[in-house]
Amino acid sequence: MTKSAQRPKGVILVMVCFILFFLITLTTAYVYSIQTEMRLARNYVDDVKAYYLAKAGIYRCIAEMRRESMSGKLAPRADLPEDAETLKRFEEIFLCYPLGDGNFTVKYQDEFGQKGLGPMDEASLINISAWAEQKSYDSLKRLFRIALVDDETIDRLTDCLIDYVDSDDFPELSGAERTDYEKMDPPRNIPNAPMQDVNEFLTVMDMVNYLSPGSVDETLWYGTPGFETNQWMREIWEDYMDDVNPDNPPECHPGIKKFVTVNSRVAQVNYNTASPDVLRIVEPDSWENLVEQRRSEKLSGSTGAMRIRSYGRCNNYSRMVEWLVVPGSDYPTILKCYEE
Repeated sequence: MTKSAQRPKGVILVMVCFILFFLITLTTAYVYSIQTEMRLARNYVDDVKAYYLAKAGIYRCIAEMRRESMSGKLAPRADLPEDAETLKRFEEIFLCYPLGDGNFTVKYQDEFGQKGLGPMDEASLINISAWAEQKSYDSLKRLFRIALVDDETIDRLTDCLIDYVDSDDFPELSGAERTDYEKMDPPRNIPNAPMQDVNEFLTVMDMVNYLSPGSVDETLWYGTPGFETNQWMREIWEDYMDDVNPDNPPECHPGIKKFVTVNSRVAQVNYNTASPDVLRIVEPDSWENLVEQRRSEKLSGSTGAMRIRSYGRCNNYSRMVEWLVVPGSDYPTILKCYEE
């Protein structure tokens, strides 16, 4: 047999090794893909479970509201001895309540200016839209003075807010109407009607800066960075609020977002459920007396709407569902729903 006719040795082995390598690579990629799909599926299931756990917290809170409404109590307070039993029950049913593979917590805190479990009385906050509709100049100016000291800026902010919600096209002395908003870049369209969302106030702030550039900044709304966690800042602000002095501007403040709403459905703050900070703004001369007085008797104010914020958690996933409802004898009326 000639040399050229000899079959190359080891070719089949090389081909087999190549095929095995290809099959192993393909199998590894397939297994990895399957594992990834399974992880994604599990994550999706956990996310869905977290969402429905949050919804479970909402419905549990509604059931509890119906139970408590029979006794005339929808928002128990920690400073009332007779509410101690209800608050203990709230800890049992609203704080990390186990259900299925996870748990839910129904609470409100921080951005509302107060903390607690269960539903929150929206009337415990200042209805900034209602104050503007009523043209409560003094009250609005007192609210803005927690962060501003310049009278001209405070007057302009007050007038612009009133013009934003009123139905006419006649501006206040320092205000702005629809035609002024249309001149902005980009142009804005205002409803000339009560606010539907509290964040509409940011549009009013933009107009004030349009008329007087740099006169207000975002700290008016959001507060001084770090205020919530800095006790030293808190003490400085409280000292300032005890003796508001335009010649001594606040070095730091919590911003007005924590104290205001547009969804309470009542114009008056509910003195029975408002936080001391809100009472300090609404009634600067008598707020301490009100805090003491409401421990022994019912003060003026009523509940118009309740905010329920529920957090569902399952493994590493969490979801938040928030409903704004009006309590009723049967199922409450749902005003707004928000999810994230």
